[in-house]
Amino acid sequence: MSAASHSPTIPLDACEPVLDACRRVLAHLADAIEANAPGAASGEDPEHLHDFRVAVRRTRSVLAQVRRLAPRDGGLSAHRPFFDDLAATTGPPRDLDVHLENWDADVEPLSPAVRGDLAPVRAALEHRRAEARAVLTVALTGPRFAGGLGSWRATLAGAAPGPGTELGPWVAGRVDAAQRNVARRGRRIDVTSPAEDLHALRKDAKKLRYLLECFGGALDSGGRAKFVRRLAALQDVLGSHQDATVHAATIRGIAGELGDAASPAVLVAAGQLVEILEQRSRHARQAFDTAFADYDRPKVRRRLRRLIDPIRDPEC
Repeated sequence: MSAASHSPTIPLDACEPVLDACRRVLAHLADAIEANAPGAASGEDPEHLHDFRVAVRRTRSVLAQVRRLAPRDGGLSAHRPFFDDLAATTGPPRDLDVHLENWDADVEPLSPAVRGDLAPVRAALEHRRAEARAVLTVALTGPRFAGGLGSWRATLAGAAPGPGTELGPWVAGRVDAAQRNVARRGRRIDVTSPAEDLHALRKDAKKLRYLLECFGGALDSGGRAKFVRRLAALQDVLGSHQDATVHAATIRGIAGELGDAASPAVLVAAGQLVEILEQRSRHARQAFDTAFADYDRPKVRRRLRRLIDPIRDPEC
């Protein structure tokens, strides 16, 4: 069974009420969550879990925006804990999937003998993934998930609101705010900034991208695609940095757990792998300066303005 990928973008009208549009966007994301849940639970194809997790993240991002409409948010925000729990449950198995998918590339610079010495480390990673996946399977096949998704569907199917805030100006304002956060945080990062600062910027960039994807139906598709490609280039560098940083910490943790039970050769091999991952993290950190400078250019900012200016004051 192949993963059920769903584009988050649906047709939208800049003049329709915000809450009505949000309900339809969230219902579309619920379709992606439901379609990928069986595959994510079985572990048959890692892409099911990836697409499930992305749909959950997009849902949480939209809900974070909807929360600003409270208390007149149609009860949507009350479901945020359900999706927070799903994000927490899917995070560990997905991180371990990525780590194991990248394993061959990570260890390729090492000699065959050292790669052989890493067998207990890989076995520990696989054991961790099996445990995390077991927790995920129980979560996605149990009554809480079915009940939570059913309740969510019922809320989304509630009566559509009457005339209210128009979608276009609201989306333009939210995109503006998200872009300001990306620019402000990115400009503060320098050679002394800790890894956590780059990770925080990565999350800000995701929020901006999710806004452009989930509400992209109200925007010019060509202009949106061009801007998202520029944003994605920055995200790629930030993602490489984060993956290498997290994977290095994971290997250090496993080496610590193996401790005296492992041979000296295993611990030396683990140390060499950590050094490779930390070097990769440093390279990504160096690449960030160029990637952010390419993103934080007047030309790119003008491209975003041309994209959202037409919906700031739609002729309704």
